Amino acid sequence: MRNSKEQEGTIRNNKEQQGTERNSKEEMIERSRKKSSTVLVHYVRFYETDPATPNSNSSYLQLCYLECLGVLSVMVHIKDVQIHIHSNFPRYIPYDSCRNLTGNWSAIQMVDRARITQVGGKSVQFIHHSADMAKLEVLYEYGGIVMDFDVYVLKGEKRLQTLFARYECVISQEFPTMMNAGFSACRRGSTWPLDLLQAYRTDFRPQDWLYNSGTVPFRQYSENAKYRRSVFVDQTIANNPNGKAKYLMQARNNVIDWKAKLGYHSFIDDCAFDRTAANATKSSFGYLLRYILAKSLKPEFSSQLDAAKESGILLP
Repeated sequence: MRNSKEQEGTIRNNKEQQGTERNSKEEMIERSRKKSSTVLVHYVRFYETDPATPNSNSSYLQLCYLECLGVLSVMVHIKDVQIHIHSNFPRYIPYDSCRNLTGNWSAIQMVDRARITQVGGKSVQFIHHSADMAKLEVLYEYGGIVMDFDVYVLKGEKRLQTLFARYECVISQEFPTMMNAGFSACRRGSTWPLDLLQAYRTDFRPQDWLYNSGTVPFRQYSENAKYRRSVFVDQTIANNPNGKAKYLMQARNNVIDWKAKLGYHSFIDDCAFDRTAANATKSSFGYLLRYILAKSLKPEFSSQLDAAKESGILLP
């Protein structure tokens, strides 16, 4: 493995290749960081082709209802937050579909980021591999939180501040020998994402869906005493190690104390799921969604039930 200086040189070379628009992007995010209390939350949204072209299915390319609720959960649970969506087509706004929800959608900023299509001499075929590498670049360059759109934030900045007072990074575990790339948080300049990026260059497996994003991070954590001291592994966001927690959350009439979690990764990719379904779902996941909706409408309410009654969102 190359030393840190050589790795940092590679990062700088990659940044130079992304064009002059990058300067304005860095200035924008730097302004957000100057407020020490501001939490940076990053998403990555890549497209195969320009979504603004006439032949594009714009409704499909927009955020689905559940994805909108994921972003909304950030707005209601992190008071001082700056949200950035990194995209290879930053002029296309994917959250227009969310504007009927009560939230500060105008505060979201689109950020230009080139999609990686070659790494370690190999072609990057799956767009999610490009996104996973982009998440690591963002963590190293700017710090903050990187999330998938199907992750719901619950504890907010107080819990993160507590963890960051002791740890350099916070990552999530999905299975006993696999991490999850859906939620990660790091201080700016952390070597954790830098070393994972290096693993993509030296040991990228383009046909393996989760090797570089799940297996390699687990191995890096398990085999490196430095990271066992400086990285906190959360076992409640993506899944409990028994492999059943995400399904229990969604089981009908099952009750899980989700409010004790830092966040929840649902793994649900269902664009047919809408407001009616959110109101009707009788599970801990359904309660979670209605809680987010209620807080977005009346965040000053101390009671979930009072907020739900006031807004007309009914709890089963």
